[in-house]
Parts: sequence; structure tokens; C-alpha cells
Amino acid sequence: SSEQLQEALALLSSQPEDVASEAVAVSSKLLGNLAQNFSDEKFHKVRLANKTFNKKVGSVAGGIELMTAAGFILTTDGDEPVLVYPEGLAAPVSLTAALQSCLALTGQFE
Repeated sequence: SSEQLQEALALLSSQPEDVASEAVAVSSKLLGNLAQNFSDEKFHKVRLANKTFNKKVGSVAGGIELMTAAGFILTTDGDEPVLVYPEGLAAPVSLTAALQSCLALTGQFE
């Protein structure tokens, strides 16, 4: 929901600027890749154990919340925690809204 999205962005914005900036940059890239290649399965899953994701998004307050607000679902693949985006015909509004908010926030950091 847009409320979840606002809360996640507020949490991120309350972090030190370099931390928030990197979290938003990595999230934007992931969301952007998914939005542009929505029919490609590989963009529908993010491993929480991924070093870059974990360091820059997963371990930052608001990071996981931002991804779930965009429509990712926190689940497990075997024993491994993953974020999975439900497949569909086209990128939903929640994804586009989250991506636009991230890009707007990125502009504030520059």
C-alpha cells in the first residue's frame, strides 16, 4: 500500500545519508530491472543472503519494508530467506510507485 511505502521511505530517510542513499540506489536498481523485464523470472527473486543486498538494503531499517511495499513477498526457498515478486502479465502499480519514489529520493541525495 502507499502507506507502507511512505513508512518504509521515512525509515530509510532517517538513516545516515550515505546509508540511505546506497539503500535507495540498490532498491531502485532491483525494482527498475524488474519493472523493465517483468516477464523474466530471474528478476522476481532476491536472495537476502546476497552480500550487496544484505549490506546495503537488508540490514538497513526500511530496506525490506520498501521491497515488500513494492510488492515483494518475504518467504523462504528451502532454508534460504528470499524476496519473491508474484508473476503477472505486467508490472503492477505498487512496483511503479515504489520505483518512482526511490528515484525521487535519489534525486534528493545528489
